[in-house]
Amino acid sequence: MGSSLGSSRSLAAGSRLGRPKGEHRVALVAALVVLSLAFLWTRAVLESRRELHRAQQLDPLRSSSGGAPNPSSSAPMSEGSPNDSAFGYKRAASWYVPFNPYVPIALESLRRLAMVAEHRAERALALEHWRAIRAAILSTRSVWIPHRDRLSQANEHIASLLAEAYPPGTVSLHRGPENSNRPLTRSEALVHYQAQLDQHSQPIHPASFLPWIGFSLILGSALHLRRRGYDEENRPLGKRRGTWATMALGMCVALAAYLI
Repeated sequence: MGSSLGSSRSLAAGSRLGRPKGEHRVALVAALVVLSLAFLWTRAVLESRRELHRAQQLDPLRSSSGGAPNPSSSAPMSEGSPNDSAFGYKRAASWYVPFNPYVPIALESLRRLAMVAEHRAERALALEHWRAIRAAILSTRSVWIPHRDRLSQANEHIASLLAEAYPPGTVSLHRGPENSNRPLTRSEALVHYQAQLDQHSQPIHPASFLPWIGFSLILGSALHLRRRGYDEENRPLGKRRGTWATMALGMCVALAAYLI
């Protein structure tokens, strides 16, 4: 009687001691994930600030006005300086993470450079700056696009500059047997370039992540079978229907991603 009571108490105590161990493991994994995300966020912010500081030192608008940007300044820009600063601003904006305060500053500085170049009729330089804004924003897109309003503004200016760069009649498209390769007017070229830019400014489709999801399911199931599916003598430990079903699901997801 006493031995059975003592054994039951020891089992109860063991079960109580076993629970915190699993909970501590989950908490440790969660803490590691949070610390990793915090490290990546901090690195992105610091790199963005560093690139922004370098670009501001090369910015001719800031140097010509004593440190403050002056988009309406008529002072000549030093040769090569706008491109160098624009490259730095583009790199600063490419380090996008949520709540990064330096990305909007970099994009706004690029916009000022582009507007000044347009005001001075330097269309090729303005086109490079607007394209830098577009490239920086699209390089950080996922299932959604940050700074969508700035991307739309850049697309509008790029389309307008491209349409102005080609005189009427020099741009043609294949429009069918009835009017094949009919030259476009400037307004038609503007609509064409705007449509092309908008078409390639969409978020990444969620189906693009299906291969990674399928691979993760297959790999996780295989690791689970390797660690807990067999004993030390390589004999199967019971039925692992759930693990095999998860692996089959991963294969189906990967196949679906291939067929989409």
